[in-house]
Amino acid sequence: MISLVSGLHSFTGASDINVVDRQHNIELLLRGIYPSIYPGSGVCRPWTPVDVRDCAAGHVGLLESTSVKNGERYIAWKAEHWPLLKISNLIGELLPELGYEAPTPTDGDGPEDAVQRTRLEDIWLSATLRNDRIRAATGVTFRPFAESLRDCVESLITVAGVETGTFKPKL
Repeated sequence: MISLVSGLHSFTGASDINVVDRQHNIELLLRGIYPSIYPGSGVCRPWTPVDVRDCAAGHVGLLESTSVKNGERYIAWKAEHWPLLKISNLIGELLPELGYEAPTPTDGDGPEDAVQRTRLEDIWLSATLRNDRIRAATGVTFRPFAESLRDCVESLITVAGVETGTFKPKL
C-alpha cells in the first residue's frame, strides 16, 4: 500500500504562478502555532483553496478536452474564500477526537496589526471567485473544503508524522 499526503493548493494571486505551501501553515496550526503575519506571507489574505486531487482532475480534463484551445487559461479552485481563523476553527469541528484547540491569532507587534489584517481580509473577501470555465471544459466537480481539510489534516498526522499541540511557548 502506498501512503500519500492529501494536500491543498491555494493561489496567492493572478500574478503568482506558484502555489503556496498551505500544508505547512496547517501543520503549524496543528502544533499550536498561529502563523504570524509578515510582509508577503499571504496570511491576511483568505485562502482560495483547491484539493490537489481536484486540481489533478482539472489538469487531466483539460488535456483530454477537445474544446480547449491553445493559449486559454483556466483556474482550478473551489471558488471559495477561507480566512485562516475560520480554517483553524474548522479543524477542531471536523476532528474533535484530536482534542485540537485553535491557537490564538498573532498579528505582529500591536493592535494596529489586527486592524490591518481585518482590513486586508475584507478587501480580498469582496472579490468574486468563479470556476465555471474549468467545470464546463472538464466536467470536474470540486469536493467540499471541509472534506479536503479533514483529509489533509489526517494525512499530515498519519503519513507525515505531525504531532498536535507540541508547541511550548518560551516564557
